[in-house]
Amino acid sequence: FKVVVCNYLEELHEHIDTSQLTVDLGGDLPYCHEDWLKHRVALEKFSSNTKTVSVSLDDFTHSLEDTEFPNDVDATQQLLKSQGVQYSLLKKEILDAAKHGEALLDSIRNHPSGDSKLTYSEDKLYRVCPYILGNVTAVERLLVQLEETERTFDEFWQNHSSRLRQCLELRMFEQDFKDLQSNFDCHLKTICEMTEVGETVARVDTLLREMKAFQKICKSDIDRAEELIVTGQQLLSSRHHGPLDCVQPKCSELERMCTQLFDRLTSRFQTLTKCRELQERIEKANKWCACGIDLLASQQMEKCWSSAEQAEQCLADIQCFIASAEQFKLSNPKEFRSLFQDSITPETKALVTQV
Repeated sequence: FKVVVCNYLEELHEHIDTSQLTVDLGGDLPYCHEDWLKHRVALEKFSSNTKTVSVSLDDFTHSLEDTEFPNDVDATQQLLKSQGVQYSLLKKEILDAAKHGEALLDSIRNHPSGDSKLTYSEDKLYRVCPYILGNVTAVERLLVQLEETERTFDEFWQNHSSRLRQCLELRMFEQDFKDLQSNFDCHLKTICEMTEVGETVARVDTLLREMKAFQKICKSDIDRAEELIVTGQQLLSSRHHGPLDCVQPKCSELERMCTQLFDRLTSRFQTLTKCRELQERIEKANKWCACGIDLLASQQMEKCWSSAEQAEQCLADIQCFIASAEQFKLSNPKEFRSLFQDSITPETKALVTQV
């Protein structure tokens, strides 16, 4: 090949058209080696950052796939929180990398040359400077990869976090069931120990007030249990990823405990109500007997012997008093005894027998 040594730019232009020369050689090609180096270094750095983010995402997703879901509420909540923080940090890395890539793409497109006096359309610039098109294509390809990586990562996290939240719902259901089961056991034990029926109307009234206060406590847990049953049914009807074999038996057990406690409460109220009626009748009977004794004591038997009118008056008073016993509804003693059979205690048995 023939080698021509040129001492001046003019000589160079005689051999090579200026459209084929860069600006620093008096030509028209928009090339700046400093910009080329800067963009190339930035492109390599962006590519490296993209790979680093991709590796971090792979490591994170693999760690999530290998995670065993906890068996209690607190651990599940902590796992959901910690993994959520990791997800947010990685999501930020993706967005920061994409932002860096957009800035780099803008820099390459808008600063093709060290000479700001030269302006070209984008198509012509890519024709006269193919390396710029190569850089733009490389950055755009990395941005597309980042976008696809972000989409895949978001889909994976949505699926995983959904499964983790469903696990938390199941653990909360199980925890609430244990709490309610313990409460119901305590309530049933307490009501079984409520054997006192009261020996006076005032005492029975006190027991009824205490029973109403206890019923409010029980009602609160019964309401919670009914809400938990609804929650369990919702778990069973939803597309749940967790093991739901234990949910239906627990719902059935809650229904059984609610029914049992309600029946015990009802029975206790019925017993106390009967006891109150019994004590009220006993007290009225005692007063009636006392009045009868006073009536008999007030009769002047001497006058009855001496006066027929006086005797008839005394007899009428006694018959009228005996007739007032109808208020006790004792025409059928067996029926009376059957009515209050469950309410009779050893202490009241003698009084009931007298009545």
